[in-house]
Amino acid sequence: MPGCIVYSKSFLSFSLDLKIIMKFKKNILLIIEEFSDGHINCPGCASIIKKEEEILVFPFSCFEVNKINKVEDKEKKDNYYIIYLNYLG
Repeated sequence: MPGCIVYSKSFLSFSLDLKIIMKFKKNILLIIEEFSDGHINCPGCASIIKKEEEILVFPFSCFEVNKINKVEDKEKKDNYYIIYLNYLG
């Protein structure tokens, strides 16, 4: 059984491009572990736009929280959390 399950009422947009990810991140960065290696096989996803390296996930899709890491960027004086997710469907 998953320890913690999360979902969103709206569409979620994920990117495979780290530059884009870092531009949009605020306090939390969500990473779907199945997509982190560039593998984008997601039968439950609304859209996969390979040219833009974007994955659009349907509302109410479920994710298991695998781990949470706190990142302290002393150079930018910026702290944020990375939450690693497992896509459940």
